[in-house]
Order: sequence, then structure tokens, then C-alpha cells
Amino acid sequence: MHSESATAPGTSPRTTRPKITESLWFWIYLFSTASLIALILLGPKINSRQKLDYRNYQGRQQSYENAQRPDNPSRITSDTSSAITTTPLLIGIGFIFVFSWGMLWYQRFVKKWPHTTVEPATTTAADTLVHSSQLEDAGC
Repeated sequence: MHSESATAPGTSPRTTRPKITESLWFWIYLFSTASLIALILLGPKINSRQKLDYRNYQGRQQSYENAQRPDNPSRITSDTSSAITTTPLLIGIGFIFVFSWGMLWYQRFVKKWPHTTVEPATTTAADTLVHSSQLEDAGC
């Protein structure tokens, strides 16, 4: 079965490889890069906001305890070691970034792409003679 092609007879078909934007790993790499940049730029603001929220939480807890027992001493500290930071997000997104870059690199440069072959759509005079002689031999 012959397929239509745009190549001229006697020329070799051009091998093509998929565009980089057709790769899932490219998009994962792109979005993980954007999220890492955003997290690095906004990280200090997020961390300071988280510390403030934790300090407010401690104040609400102390206020509740003082309402229950007025003789309770204040235990609000400036220690925010239990505050949530952006470090786990940086590590997780960084891992996704490195892994997707490695897979994209592997897919583009290490993995051998199957070459596409295009059969010529036109037949030569020799092909016509061979085909007609086969038909005569078959009794058609």
C-alpha cells in the first residue's frame, strides 16, 4: 500500500523528530522552573507571613488559656521553630525540576528516535511492467 508523500521520486525521505513542545517532560520542566522562580522570589515574604500567623495563633491560644485560668502565666515565645517554612516545597519542586530536566535530556539526546520512512507515491515504468507481467501469469 503506497501513501501520498511530498518527496520527489529518487530522493530519500526526510527524517523528522517530534517538536520539543510535544514532550510532556518539557512542560513539567517549564512549569517546575516557573514555580521554583516564584517560590524563591516570594519565599521570604511567605516565611515572614507564616511566622506572623504562628505568633497570632500562640496569642489566641494564650488568650483562651487565660480566660479559663486567670492565674496562668504567659508562655508566648518568639521561638518559631515549629512554624511551617517553604523548604519542603523547594526540595519537592527542585526534585521535580531536576528529574524532568533529566528525562527531557534523555528523551531528546540519548534515546534514538525511530526514523520515519515515506514510500514513494508514484510508480516507475519498471514497476508497471513487473506488475502487469504478474497479472498475466496469474491469468487476470
